[in-house]
Amino acid sequence: MTKAHHRDWGVMEALLMLVKEQGFVTTRQAAALGASANTLSRLVAGGQLVRPISCVHLPAAAWGALTPERKHALLVKGVLADHPGWVASHHSALALSGVPLWDVPFGTVHVAGQQRNSVRRSSVHLHVLRPGDPVGEASGNRVITPGLATLQVAARFGVTAGVVAADACLAAGLTSSTTLRRLAMSDRWRYGVAAVRLVVALADGRAESAMESVLRSHLSDAGWGLEPQANLGGPGAGYRADLLVEGRVVVEYDGEEKYAGPEGHQALLAEKAREDHLRAEGYGFVRITKARIGRPAAVRRLVARALADRGAHKAIPPSQRGSNQRYEGGTAV
Repeated sequence: MTKAHHRDWGVMEALLMLVKEQGFVTTRQAAALGASANTLSRLVAGGQLVRPISCVHLPAAAWGALTPERKHALLVKGVLADHPGWVASHHSALALSGVPLWDVPFGTVHVAGQQRNSVRRSSVHLHVLRPGDPVGEASGNRVITPGLATLQVAARFGVTAGVVAADACLAAGLTSSTTLRRLAMSDRWRYGVAAVRLVVALADGRAESAMESVLRSHLSDAGWGLEPQANLGGPGAGYRADLLVEGRVVVEYDGEEKYAGPEGHQALLAEKAREDHLRAEGYGFVRITKARIGRPAAVRRLVARALADRGAHKAIPPSQRGSNQRYEGGTAV
């Protein structure tokens, strides 16, 4: 083997070691190790690395098993590694905090820097970091803090994307209703003001999954009373509903994963017993599957039909609590 081959193998080993240590390698980092573009291309062609965006390479073996949020977080880390003066913004900041996301462009990294104008590239959107924008840290990287990042998501990607992020941040204690309201009323918003303020009004930390937040967002403009995680009584600590509509219809997200694995059959039997009990107590029942959750109009029609079937009958939960309280973490607000 020639000296050149020895050198190439040494560079490739150093690259793969760096990937193992930090989870990615950037084109700039590779160049600093002496790797050419051809070296990176050979590793990609050989199935050792993947290149989701032009400047960041990741281990192929682990890539397929990662969630979209985790994949995006690695891309964000890679972009920031090459540009230490930038901060992650929008959903890119939230991904670094492990926040579940919905209907955002995972293939585009959103960052902010101290330049005069926003710049869009193929896979990076560089925004202007305004004076006073709150900056914190997540996963060892500088980020726009979760409250503002959540509202940036709402302004750019819509109400449902914003509600999913806001619910998760409230539940995890990453922001507060007070912070969201203050940020929403500031003069920083050039677009998306209506979406931002609606997200603040809808945000509720009781939601236990992104899909529950999506359902509530889909139903929010129908004018119905909505209560997340309503306790409807029953054995033990009582049965809870993903969403109780108008005090009489239970709306549940029915994900396939709930019934998968060795415990799936038992989970199915327990779910049937739960539904039978709630129906006997007078509640209507609507199950929304993964295939249907992306169709808001269809979801509203199903719930409207169930409400009509129940008529004016209202199966008030035993606790008799008000259905319009919002929760910040575990606290009613």
